[in-house]
Amino acid sequence: IRAATLAARARRLRWTAAAAVVALSLAAHAHGNFKTMSQRLPAASNAVVAINVGKLLDTPYAKSEQWTQTSASAWANQPVMIPPGATRVLMAADVKPTSMEPYWELSLIEMDKVPTAQALAEADGGHIDRVWDKDAVASPINAYFVPLDNTVLASITPAERSTIAKWLRSPVTAEGSVTSEYIKGVLAGLG
Repeated sequence: IRAATLAARARRLRWTAAAAVVALSLAAHAHGNFKTMSQRLPAASNAVVAINVGKLLDTPYAKSEQWTQTSASAWANQPVMIPPGATRVLMAADVKPTSMEPYWELSLIEMDKVPTAQALAEADGGHIDRVWDKDAVASPINAYFVPLDNTVLASITPAERSTIAKWLRSPVTAEGSVTSEYIKGVLAGLG
């Protein structure tokens, strides 16, 4: 189980890292909020992590460690969890309760300007694949990167094209698709 947990952590770092490669030069500006981002989460989301990057970088610890000043050089040394240039990150997963392993994981990364699919493919070594009505990047790290609009990039693993296409076809509604009442309550309380 320990090896599987370490492999899952490494996999998460790899797909988040690939998104960070192309976002290094982007400036951080707030655009939306967690409520609008949460409307895009899949119905089966049963675990979420929300990161307000500005507030995180404003903490005493982040200031003492100079995260704002050293984010680019930190990325050059090893992958970081939050891509430079991100303003908000909303992660969701469908986690198996018996093993705590995810069936799938999704990150919605809000940034000033989402890179093009072509730039993502070149940075990651993947290829462009048209999934439903979006140009997406099939990555060699078992993930898809999908520019949803000019400010939100989705990162999804595993790279199961049919599941990702089904998610992209799902309508985005004001109340969102998440079915868990608990997760809905958590998402409603995000500021």
